[in-house]
Amino acid sequence: MINVTTLLLLLLTHVCFADSVTLRGEHSQTYQGVISSGSYDGLRFTIDGSGEGATLIPWSEVASFSSTRARPSLEQFRKDGERLWRARLRLERGDLFLAEPVFEQICHESALRDSHDARVAYEGYLRCLIARGKISEAIQPWLATARLEELGIKSPYPNLPQIVDTDTLLCPYLPPIWISNSSIPPLLNTFDDVQTPRLQQIINQLLNVNVTGETNHAQIILQLLNDIGYQNEPQNSKPWLDLWRLWFESIAILESNNSNQRKNALLNLAIVASKGKNSQPWLSCAAMYRLSDELNNDGKFESANQIIDDAKRSFPSHPLHHKDDFKIRNVSK
Repeated sequence: MINVTTLLLLLLTHVCFADSVTLRGEHSQTYQGVISSGSYDGLRFTIDGSGEGATLIPWSEVASFSSTRARPSLEQFRKDGERLWRARLRLERGDLFLAEPVFEQICHESALRDSHDARVAYEGYLRCLIARGKISEAIQPWLATARLEELGIKSPYPNLPQIVDTDTLLCPYLPPIWISNSSIPPLLNTFDDVQTPRLQQIINQLLNVNVTGETNHAQIILQLLNDIGYQNEPQNSKPWLDLWRLWFESIAILESNNSNQRKNALLNLAIVASKGKNSQPWLSCAAMYRLSDELNNDGKFESANQIIDDAKRSFPSHPLHHKDDFKIRNVSK
């Protein structure tokens, strides 16, 4: 029979040689248990006394760990997780200038796949690019984030506005004005994933818009938005999608030189410019520029100049002030 002293020694020996993991957060809890393994997607850890199997803990949530044997590869994962955690904190407090380079580096250099930390990185990078109006650069992280959304990996930023719409998988802040950019189709063509059929269908539709050879893409994109937006619940209106439709309806009319509907097109642009200032800043500024150009072509120079002045005051860092990458403006008439 094992006496009390021997039993205590055995218990103490078990505790001394147990692995442990300390989590991040307000309470910084430390758990004793057994580290099974670790990889890009997290640390597999069985908590003593839990009665459950190994739990997968994302590296961005691991503050530190100790093990009964040396694990140099896991320590590198932990360091990468710490960088990601710091970038996430910076983003959440609005410090995009310091957050973006870290997200960018991790997205480009790390083997991120179907994991919580992949969503932290790709969505974080997407949010930074959207905030700076970098539309073309935001396409790839949008695709990566939308893919993770379809796979059921939820957003790690619950206190921030939704960046990928659950119903459509579109990014509400990324209107498809970028479809005319020649660099986008090759990027879309690289996406091929049978695990995410909804996203693949959207990409195929976008590619079809670009290869039709039509000069007026706006009407085709408008039909695409109707197909995507109403295919499941036709009665549910999304304010951001409604503004997108107004924009493309207006552009389709203007590009077709339909003089009978031109007044309605200009009115719709004014609605997008006004209603979208907070919810659709990129598109709101674009609508102001296009409306100003149209008024200028009509000889209403004072009104046109006032709109441009308002656009520069309201959106001082908008890329359209310096370069028209997506052929938004109409200054050739």
